[in-house]
Amino acid sequence: MEIKTGLVRGTPQYFRIMGLEPRDALPIEEVRKIRHPDDGESVIRGYGATIASGANTYDSEYRIVRNGETRWIFGRGRVVRDPAGKPI
Repeated sequence: MEIKTGLVRGTPQYFRIMGLEPRDALPIEEVRKIRHPDDGESVIRGYGATIASGANTYDSEYRIVRNGETRWIFGRGRVVRDPAGKPI
């Protein structure tokens, strides 16, 4: 997710796995709607811990609900930082 814009960017495969048409970007709110409601806080906490630790990658396992079915997802993202180390 781009922190400044709140947009999620991913590969076409990412969007297909999420049950979405591939596109350039999607607002984070749309992704959060797909995520299982019981997993949202743990994903956000894990992302926050990654940012705070200075790590450059973030892994997360969570559920999504698509077409009435619950599916497990393993996601991996990259943290891009500016020259001062602030995540962008």
